[in-house]
Order: sequence, then structure tokens, then C-alpha cells
Amino acid sequence: MILVESMAQCGGAGIKLLGIAEGIFALTSIEHVQFFAGGLYGKQIKYLIKNRRISSSIIKQSGTAMMGESKLMEASWMSVKVR
Repeated sequence: MILVESMAQCGGAGIKLLGIAEGIFALTSIEHVQFFAGGLYGKQIKYLIKNRRISSSIIKQSGTAMMGESKLMEASWMSVKVR
């Protein structure tokens, strides 16, 4: 679950850095998750995130978590503006 939450937070940070959406968004639903392997403590995990839909109140994203060349998980989620 930590991988899913951190992936969604990285996706939100990317939206903020690009200046695409303003306000505070909260993770509201996880649409799909598939785990392939577990992460190892102390190893770097890379997130590849795609924006599927962005509006002023809803952000839908999907992504893949990688550790080296190994795929750890794939997920898709939705965040909604709370403020």
C-alpha cells in the first residue's frame, strides 16, 4: 500500500511542478493495482506516471513502479480537489 500512496503523491507533485492544476487534491480511489514483486529496503524505486485526465477538480493517473529493471507494480487512481 505504501507503493500505491507514494506513487499517487509523486503524481500529484508532478502536476504541481508543471502548474497544471491548483489547489489541494486527495487520493479518493484506486482503480487498478497489480503487484509483480516486492521492493527491498534501501533500494531506489522509480515511478513512471501518466496523466490520463486532468480537470480543475479531478486528476486521473496511472503508473508503474520500477526497481532497477524489475517492474514492482502497476496502478491507476483518481484524486479529487478538496480545497
